[in-house]
Amino acid sequence: MRPTDRDGDPADPSLGHGEGPRMTASGTRAHPSPGRDLLILTQEQVAALRTVLEGYRASAFRQLLPTTERNERLRQTQALLGWLHALAPPPGGECWLNLAPDELDGLRQVLQVVREQPTLRDRWRREFQLLAPLFGWSTSLP
Repeated sequence: MRPTDRDGDPADPSLGHGEGPRMTASGTRAHPSPGRDLLILTQEQVAALRTVLEGYRASAFRQLLPTTERNERLRQTQALLGWLHALAPPPGGECWLNLAPDELDGLRQVLQVVREQPTLRDRWRREFQLLAPLFGWSTSLP
């Protein structure tokens, strides 16, 4: 028997029942679960986040000397990308990413690493401008 959500509907693994972020598409109710943070993303923001994380992953793999810190960021990045690829907001719509505090911290850490590297920051300037409202960043990058 499949587990059900609070409304009695069958639990959908893509909505995050189990481990990882909980996601829903526009048109469904989304409430942050206790102890979790809710990010509401537009279609453009989902695409921007995917672009930055995929680019960071490719850049990090090219580094010659793996470090524990780099490997942990790559693990976090890969997990987030898995969930982001499942998000498909309708055109002009939104989706919600319901993150545990450690998941949100991991996302912020990876994005901060990218923002601190001038070549990467410049490469994804447009994407960072789209993501700025989500994370409370200034829309003007150095």
